[in-house]
Amino acid sequence: MRTTRAEAIAAARAEERAANQRLLRLVTHETRTPLQAILGFVGMLGEPRQSEANQKLCRTMIQQEAQRLAWVIDDLCQQVDLDSGRLTLLPGPVEAETLVLEAARRAELLDRDRTLPLRLCPGLPLVYVDAVLVQSILFTLLRNAFRYTAGDLHVELARDPSGGVRIAVRDNGPAFPAELREVLFERLVELPRKHGAWPRAGLGLGLFVARELARRMGGDLWLEEGPAAGNDFCLRLPAAQPTGAGG
Repeated sequence: MRTTRAEAIAAARAEERAANQRLLRLVTHETRTPLQAILGFVGMLGEPRQSEANQKLCRTMIQQEAQRLAWVIDDLCQQVDLDSGRLTLLPGPVEAETLVLEAARRAELLDRDRTLPLRLCPGLPLVYVDAVLVQSILFTLLRNAFRYTAGDLHVELARDPSGGVRIAVRDNGPAFPAELREVLFERLVELPRKHGAWPRAGLGLGLFVARELARRMGGDLWLEEGPAAGNDFCLRLPAAQPTGAGG
């Protein structure tokens, strides 16, 4: 039986309503928690006889939760720009190591007790990317790893078989099942709670945007199981053409 035009329109509207509901759930979840934390710490600051140490802790936590809200808003704005076609790429040749070092520096501010060892491969080519957007992708990966894993992390740079550079953000688990590795990059994904230690919300929007940005620059982003049964989030970036190459 062929689908009528009216049925197709009704199905499209139903899918749009479902997507809007998923977005509302995600935004509600991701904004309610930091807002409640901020209100709680502001209330504590207003209590009499708070020690200087407690006041300092409250101010630090307020700053961290406000930053978390800013990340949610940034992810939403990037998705809107992608959907509307307003995203402007400003690519150029740059060292991948420089991009990783800057993203790692920002990520280490989230937890000063943790470091991000880098494993470099000598002789890597320059990559041809929008440096700001690549740092945004890397920071999303590192932010998730810091937030949702407690073990060792490191970043590995190597030459990709395509001729570009592959950057792997590696943790020590628990690894996502194979059937969920692509699901993670879907728009507004909600994972079943029984899978792994990472929460249901807070992943789909950032990873969806990160992969879209990578692909707009001629690269890609995917997840594979790491050598120590953890997770490798792999970012492939295209190599810059040598000076004088091409047409």
